[in-house]
Amino acid sequence: MPPASCPGTGPNGEPLLNPIAEYNHNDGIAVIGGFVYRGKKSTQLFGKYVFGDFSRSFFVPSGRLFWLDADGALTDIFEFQLGELNLPLGKFLFGFGEDEDGEIYVLTSVNLGPTGNAGEVFRLLAAGDDDDEDSDSDSDFDSDSH
Repeated sequence: MPPASCPGTGPNGEPLLNPIAEYNHNDGIAVIGGFVYRGKKSTQLFGKYVFGDFSRSFFVPSGRLFWLDADGALTDIFEFQLGELNLPLGKFLFGFGEDEDGEIYVLTSVNLGPTGNAGEVFRLLAAGDDDDEDSDSDSDFDSDSH
């Protein structure tokens, strides 16, 4: 809930709405907006809003990938666990991309700033879904709520 001193309307009189989901700053530094998955390669992700957090720290790359389900409780945020070992992202998360087929890409680096050649782009693919190309990154959709 917003504080009592927060206005209820915008500059043109339009009503301001509360967030549909939120989490504590102990869980990350900055939310990185994403996309609603509309692709065909990861049927388990269809209709889910995929987003993330830059990192939990400026010193250790610890970005996180999240999703919420528009058909479920919008206040429930789930974290992806990646690869066969169900690991967190473990990199700084800089952004998301979406191709013309609705597939989502995750832009990361182990470097805090734009230096070196450590930047990586991963395509998000839910574990168990078939992919006709080599996968850049797999995600395990059985995730914990945060």
